[in-house]
Amino acid sequence: MPYCSKCGKEVKEDAAFCPHCGAALRVPKLEYRRPIGVGLSIGRIIAAIFGVLLIVASIGLIAGGGGIMWVRRTFADSDGFLTSGEVRFHSDSYAIALRGVNVNVGIDMPTRMWMPRPGDLVTIRLVGTNSDPSKDLFIGIARDTDATGYLGGVEYDEVSDLDWPYKPWGDSQPQISYRPHEGSAPAQPPTSKTFWMASTSGVGTQTLEWEPETGSYWVVVMNSNGSPNVEFDLQLGAKIPILGTIGSALMAGGFIVLAIGGIVIYYGVLRRY
Repeated sequence: MPYCSKCGKEVKEDAAFCPHCGAALRVPKLEYRRPIGVGLSIGRIIAAIFGVLLIVASIGLIAGGGGIMWVRRTFADSDGFLTSGEVRFHSDSYAIALRGVNVNVGIDMPTRMWMPRPGDLVTIRLVGTNSDPSKDLFIGIARDTDATGYLGGVEYDEVSDLDWPYKPWGDSQPQISYRPHEGSAPAQPPTSKTFWMASTSGVGTQTLEWEPETGSYWVVVMNSNGSPNVEFDLQLGAKIPILGTIGSALMAGGFIVLAIGGIVIYYGVLRRY
């Protein structure tokens, strides 16, 4: 039998107070709980900053990816080409040439590694129409050395300055500057040469598609018979197959980063333990 700690008399085991002196026989059990802090700790502040940065980054990724996909769906034609407006070129000479079209992946690796061909990344399209419907138009792309050898002694005009912006909503004409090169008529018409990397010729509208390779090139436009007075309208287009993949990847990555930022803020700032 238990005894009262105050008066020493015997008490019942389940008694809460001594029946003799009234002293309390049971000490109340104390429960300790983790205090809920008021305000944010340093850890929560860091989590909040990191979470907000992730959310801001995710918005940029989603907006960038969505913008790429919107441009591709809105302005690309049925073949997937983004195309400029028509530009009128004219020369009294035998040819109009755009020199120094350099194609390079732009990455130098100390160790030889696989790199995609430029033609795997982009396809160039030139659409030209001779202003004189009775004349055949020739459009050709040649390596620098071959074009230099063919036009070295020929009178032609080099395009020295051309502001050709992509304007799918209008056909405003850019200012074109030419640099004349003195010479005579070509010994042979351009259609007789086999060095062209890509070429097309004929009456009416001519379309040339080219998957570029690394190197330096000329774009040459002439009358197919090599006669003087070259005048034509030209459109430039480009198809970038990987563009859709880039847009989708940016959007998917943006949503993943957004989810991570939300988790960081919830568990690091909002959730109470």
